[in-house]
Amino acid sequence: MIAKVLYGSRTVGLLHYLYGPGKREEHRNPHLVAAWESRTPEPAHAPEETTAREAALWRLARRLDRPVHGYTGTVTQHVWHTSVRCAPEDGTLDDAQWGLIARRLVAAAGVASEGDAGGCRWVAIRHADDHIHIVATLVRQDRKRPNLRGDFYRLREECRAIERELGLRITAAADRSSASRPTRGEQEKARRLTPAAGPHASAEAGRAEVLTARETLAAAVRQAAVAAGSDDDFFSGLRAAGLNVKLRRLLSGDIVGYSVNMPGDRAGDDTPIWFGGSRLAPDLSLPRVRQRWGDVAGGERVEEHAAAAPQSQSPVPSRPLTRAQRRAAAWQQAGEAVEQARAVLSSAGDPRSAAAAAALADLLTAAASQAPSVVRRELVLAARAFEQAGRMPWRQTQASRQIRGAMWALLDAGRALSSGHEGVAVLKLIVAAVAAVRAVSARHQAAQMQAHARAARLAAAHLQSAAERLGARPRARADYHAATRPDLRYAVCQAVAGQADPAQVLADPAWPALAGMLARIEAMGADPAVVLREVVAQRPLREGSSSTARSVARVLVWRLQHWAAAGSHSTATRGEEPVVADRPARSAPSGVATASRPPSAGTAAARAAARQEQFVARAAVAVVETQRCSIAMIQQKVWVNEGKARELLRELRRRGFVAPAPNGKGEVVLVSREALPALREVAAARGQAVRLTSATASVAPPVSSRSGPLAASSPQGTKPPRRGR
Repeated sequence: MIAKVLYGSRTVGLLHYLYGPGKREEHRNPHLVAAWESRTPEPAHAPEETTAREAALWRLARRLDRPVHGYTGTVTQHVWHTSVRCAPEDGTLDDAQWGLIARRLVAAAGVASEGDAGGCRWVAIRHADDHIHIVATLVRQDRKRPNLRGDFYRLREECRAIERELGLRITAAADRSSASRPTRGEQEKARRLTPAAGPHASAEAGRAEVLTARETLAAAVRQAAVAAGSDDDFFSGLRAAGLNVKLRRLLSGDIVGYSVNMPGDRAGDDTPIWFGGSRLAPDLSLPRVRQRWGDVAGGERVEEHAAAAPQSQSPVPSRPLTRAQRRAAAWQQAGEAVEQARAVLSSAGDPRSAAAAAALADLLTAAASQAPSVVRRELVLAARAFEQAGRMPWRQTQASRQIRGAMWALLDAGRALSSGHEGVAVLKLIVAAVAAVRAVSARHQAAQMQAHARAARLAAAHLQSAAERLGARPRARADYHAATRPDLRYAVCQAVAGQADPAQVLADPAWPALAGMLARIEAMGADPAVVLREVVAQRPLREGSSSTARSVARVLVWRLQHWAAAGSHSTATRGEEPVVADRPARSAPSGVATASRPPSAGTAAARAAARQEQFVARAAVAVVETQRCSIAMIQQKVWVNEGKARELLRELRRRGFVAPAPNGKGEVVLVSREALPALREVAAARGQAVRLTSATASVAPPVSSRSGPLAASSPQGTKPPRRGR
């Protein structure tokens, strides 16, 4: 049950709306369910849309406003309007129950206590099954003003008590950590002032169009607060972001508050609209902003994060680090700081967990601004979702200092690229953040803080999506041929024995994807059985009976993807003893990796497979070389008939070389010309029954920093080289 409080100045106007049809004819049978006195006249007795109904509404409004007219002081907004709504699954309450709820809520808010003859006048109106509206005038009948300070929090506690008594859906308690939502007027203003998106507008642009001034200001202020180390840094960052800043000072000159304004954001009377920090979010008030740098003031910030940086093994480095190496080291340091803080974040009774969660929220904000473009949007959404989980009151601790030191190093290092060591370091931080955010979600869930747990779960979902979108991360594809291999089935059974039911893993719908990942790892030159034992030994497959893991097979797929993305090949080389003694040794030829056991040489199946791979290789070379794809072009370049050209086009789509254009006309080539040497080498290797996708995945050059995630890969779990820009 949720109660929303609003204030106004026209009693009769509000009554007209509540007794009217509504904006979309949603009001049905409006009538009183409770009032400050039993003999209050009922306007619903008069016919709708008549002068009698109009007169009845005016009479009720005058009765409610009578104490206001006799008040000698000044009252600007004297109408207290509260809407009280139940959840859809709570069923329908009758008028008597809603009347009792209204009396309890006006008493809890301080409007009119039970038995108080001098309380404020109020009425409760019902015009739908799931909610009521309470209207009160804020001058008591004894000509005094009621004390409504903190009315929202008292209403929240009373609603929770009613939920328990009536068996309604239990909602979260008010913990003063939620940011104020943009009002309907602010949302409508943002839609009205923002140009409509064109037909080719991206999803990111579409999301930006609905951002209100309040949301835009909150994002800019948070970014400045994260990067600042002092008051001067903070206010300079706000001005550098293009915001108007107004400071609130004491007579002594000390700054005690601030307000910001979006240039051009004005009210109807052409006055600028200012937002104080606490109106944007609880943790953006000036005291909470200053708490971020805490006991680290000004120039000490550089020494702080320099001391936290990992030291080189050699006391005198042979050569200075390049800019790319510094960026990779900063992301590596951030990932290690998050991993070290995971134990603190998951501890329910540890007072240090709130400080670590707040530092992690700021780190995600900083990482979103410095991340590669391919994952930046997901990190922005993750940071935005995790904000509420990091707003609990906290004090600076060692764990939070380490995270903030790594965050400042990250900001100073600059924007990272999604290639080479930087891409691996970015992926390491994202993977560590997924585990840390899930630990925070589990802690909030155990503490019955549903809103915070839900925010952390949403952030974890965005982080996991970012890991999947990162170019260094392979995508798992179902390989039904590999799923039938006895050696892979045996390896999985041996690896999960003692932690999960092997038969359940093999029967899981995700088993073909797991088999595809194992086939890809084998193509990389590693032993799937050894890699399986390695990832299973990392930590339990399920964190107890209440684990949110979807399935053991999916957990294994997730860990194998991390293993392949990080290039962890040290303990799983093909030189180790295979799990199945009678399995023939299969090593990948130089420059070419095999995705699965080829058919025996000399057989008809082998020759047909080799011939098919030759056609696919020639078609891939033609498509990548010309950067266009059509059935006619494949017919001309590969010298095949129309039916064969259609078959090759389907194969190129399946292997991720091309994809249908967004407008449905033609194909988009996903692989850049940089991969041509590798593709030509494969096409020249006639007679070898080797999967083209495995070959291109093994010899593809580094991906451009601006390339996006590959949308598809082969069923064997391998990916062709991706297109750069």
